[in-house]
Amino acid sequence: MLFHAYSVYGGSCTNSIDKTLVKLINLSHGDDACDFGIRYARSSFVQHCTIPETLECEMTDQGYIKTDSYQKTTDHVIFASGDNTTRMRTVANAVAMGTTAGRTVNKEIIEEEF
Repeated sequence: MLFHAYSVYGGSCTNSIDKTLVKLINLSHGDDACDFGIRYARSSFVQHCTIPETLECEMTDQGYIKTDSYQKTTDHVIFASGDNTTRMRTVANAVAMGTTAGRTVNKEIIEEEF
């Protein structure tokens, strides 16, 4: 069983988690405990096309395209960013990752010798 502490309106509480179900939250400031029937789940991820496989990009165990901190894949000329590379599926994160990839591509083009 896992235990986590949270702040609740200036107080704190501890909840008891059995696998994916929050069973009980005990409030430390003396209020009655609340019974919660909340379930949490991590859905599986599947790439929506075969382009990464066709380009022979390495994938993570979770099915995402493997990238470094500059959004480079295992093929040094292919960059990937956004939902296909991370569980952090938000517009803000996709924009930040795309900006990183674009900045890196720009740097590499500038430094390239012809």
